Amino acid sequence: MFWLPAVLLLNDSTVTGYVERLCHRFAPQVQVAVIVDADAAAGVKPNGEIRITTAMITEAENEAELAGILAHEIAHLRKKIDAAPPDDEDFGICLRFNRHDLDFEGGKQWEHDADQTAIEMLTKAGYDPMAMLRYFSTLRHASPGLPRAFSAEDILIERLQLEANDHPMKDPVVDTPEFQAIRGRLK
Repeated sequence: MFWLPAVLLLNDSTVTGYVERLCHRFAPQVQVAVIVDADAAAGVKPNGEIRITTAMITEAENEAELAGILAHEIAHLRKKIDAAPPDDEDFGICLRFNRHDLDFEGGKQWEHDADQTAIEMLTKAGYDPMAMLRYFSTLRHASPGLPRAFSAEDILIERLQLEANDHPMKDPVVDTPEFQAIRGRLK
């Protein structure tokens, strides 16, 4: 009898190398695993490994959207909260992009804090932070079974707050040919 792992790691150094380089713009020491899966999911494991599915990558329209998901997960990693939610065995901790509904008091604030940290990281790295919020909205509509720590109203409020701050970015990074090549490679 063979033991099969719960997840299938992508065996493509071009894709995994790209995702690692993108993560390292926010956190140089972070480890990343790309999981072959048709469902969009992302999370951070207690050991600090970021996990993201191939679907989460291919459903992103541009690099800024993908960077937003990764920054959000890295924000969870950086934010050491004593009362973190329970860990999902395959994908780690993230209420917004996990496969299972997690009963976690304070989850809304936990996700909001990760968003705020991610917005700061994206802005510092030169990415358009609005792309992250647009992708959150897209995921809400595309995956009705995906658990939600936030409502559509919460995402709209974050977007309005971000617009009100009038970020000084003149030409934020939105997309790159490398992202489109990686996305095409996975489709």
